[in-house]
Amino acid sequence: MGKGHRYHDKPDVDKVIKKLVDEHGWRYIEAGHGYRLLCPCGDDYIEVSSTPRNPSTHARQIKRKSQQCPDRHELSPHPRAKGRPS
Repeated sequence: MGKGHRYHDKPDVDKVIKKLVDEHGWRYIEAGHGYRLLCPCGDDYIEVSSTPRNPSTHARQIKRKSQQCPDRHELSPHPRAKGRPS
């Protein structure tokens, strides 16, 4: 998807999703009344509300959840070493 493509109507949420999809390999799919972000390792996903009550809080929740992936496919510049508990 191109640079001008919007993933979400709310700018705060869209910014986090764009970074995960475009720079970290997450996939974004439709799921019922909302969306899912699928982790590149295939072990996890994040539910994305299409109408979050508080968009900036929802964006922070998405970012925080992405940082919990065991392979660290998220917004942190310091990936964890594979095979080691954190």
